[in-house]
Amino acid sequence: MSANRKPMSTNHKKNHEKFYIDGAWVSPAVPKTLDVIDPATERAYTKISLGSAADVDRAVAAAKAAFPAFSRTTRDQRLALRQDDRMRGCQVGRERIGWRIRDLQRAPR
Repeated sequence: MSANRKPMSTNHKKNHEKFYIDGAWVSPAVPKTLDVIDPATERAYTKISLGSAADVDRAVAAAKAAFPAFSRTTRDQRLALRQDDRMRGCQVGRERIGWRIRDLQRAPR
């Protein structure tokens, strides 16, 4: 590890301390975080929330509530939802790769 190396940028940090439950980003029931370490610098570059039993219960309740409506969707509707999710995931992945390359090159944003 280079002593002069800058830590990974945190400009891309979004909702790492929240959970996506029932269609919204929500704060954890019991706030508790964990540092995420950049292995290249051995420095924390963001924090993530650690879930509690209450968070799991809230997520399971939301999933159970959503299931009746979701189970009435057609196969084609479900495939379309998965494709939309994949496309969003690819876009987010490309953006994160771009941020990481800029960080490695120390390019301005």
